[in-house]
Amino acid sequence: MKIKIIVPLLVCTVALILFTKYKIVIGMGDSMQPTYPRFKILLCKKQKEYQIDDVISYKLDTHKVVHRITAIIDDGVVIQYQTKGDGNKTTDRYLITKTNIECKIIWKKIGGNNAR
Repeated sequence: MKIKIIVPLLVCTVALILFTKYKIVIGMGDSMQPTYPRFKILLCKKQKEYQIDDVISYKLDTHKVVHRITAIIDDGVVIQYQTKGDGNKTTDRYLITKTNIECKIIWKKIGGNNAR
């Protein structure tokens, strides 16, 4: 019975990722707790613009990070974003640009350490 449900769900998920602008992201760390527990499944979508308070997925070197935008710095040449994990006491020590950003988190699925 479970396979009858899992296979169509898996096919739909793969189609969603391959044929749309949506991505599935899994929060791997604790920095966004309690908003997103570890191993939370998140759906995100590429945006034309990002705003303060958006939760985004971005790449930094070889790492993927899910954090919240806390400030936007526009010096007239390049727009930079200050980020912070909801569970962190301080903002991240680096600024990122739009080229680092993969997508904005738009939906979360129940899961992770506090699944009910």
